[in-house]
Amino acid sequence: MFKLKRPTWFPEPDHQPLQYIVLATISAFVCLSAIVVVCRYFLPGIGAPILAASMGAAAVLMFAAPTSPMARSWSFIIGNLVSALIGVTVFQWIGDVFWAGALAVTVSIFVMHFLRCQHPPGGATALVAVIGGAQVHQLGYLYVLAPIGINVLIFEMFVLVNRRLQDRT
Repeated sequence: MFKLKRPTWFPEPDHQPLQYIVLATISAFVCLSAIVVVCRYFLPGIGAPILAASMGAAAVLMFAAPTSPMARSWSFIIGNLVSALIGVTVFQWIGDVFWAGALAVTVSIFVMHFLRCQHPPGGATALVAVIGGAQVHQLGYLYVLAPIGINVLIFEMFVLVNRRLQDRT
């Protein structure tokens, strides 16, 4: 009988139970939706994106790969908040989007290493502080609190609930 070989570059099959995958997927959707609903209610005049783009990448990491060292709560919370602070600071200091974007991400990587909070979406959080446009730039350091701080707070609550649910399955 002829059997097709799996190409070496193709990943091994994921052996996660279907209920685990479904719960992670639903949790990510509910989490990101809750962030939008809460931010629309509490931040109606913010004038900037209320759901940080980096939260999409964080959802993949935190819900679909929760055992990764980069999916620890410390990494998620501190990595995003420090990177947001760095992104705002670097943009205000340099002003040029190209150079500030590159520097904000690299400084974030450097600082996350020392704080032991490497979280890849943190680099995106720093970058959005720079390339987010006039609405984000007008927020200044408020960007760290809203939307990032609020996104992180709501997100982490859902992560903790999801992890408890996953432990029961």
